Order: sequence, then C-alpha cells, then structure tokens
Amino acid sequence: MKNLSAILQAFRNNLPNSSLTAQAIDRGALLEEISQVAAMERIHQLATSLFEAEQEETQANPDKEIDLETLINNQIRQLRSNLRPEQDRGGD
Repeated sequence: MKNLSAILQAFRNNLPNSSLTAQAIDRGALLEEISQVAAMERIHQLATSLFEAEQEETQANPDKEIDLETLINNQIRQLRSNLRPEQDRGGD
C-alpha cells in the first residue's frame, strides 16, 4: 500500500485541482472510485495501476471479496430486522 500511496501522490501532483481524479484522491476515496474517475478523465496509466493493485489485493485476501448475492441477502436481512412485526404496526 505504501507504493500505491506514492503512485497516487505522484499523479496528484500533476493534476489540476479541478480534476475529478484529483478531488477523489484528496478526499481519500476508495481505489475503485479513483480508478473509475481516472478512466473517465482518460488518465489510463493511473486507472490501470489502480486496477492492478485492486486485483493483487483481492488475490492476497480472497475472503475480502463478497459476492453480489451475499451482499443483497445481508441488506435484505438488515431491512427486515428494522421492520416491526405486523401486530405492532397498529394496522389490520
């Protein structure tokens, strides 16, 4: 991660403050967001570097990646826990 921070700062030093990529770096956005914005602004070298770093991190921590179905199920479970039972709603 130390090298990645150096890469981000090297690119940041060469970007104008109005750049969305620069703004994302400045606010400490996730690498995925910085990569997407960099690609949108055609800063392909940075986007590629960040993509490769994300891939290496995922390979090093396979448990970190969560599949979409698990994510959705977790959100549904959380929403259901916030709902009151039908009898407490004062309805029918």
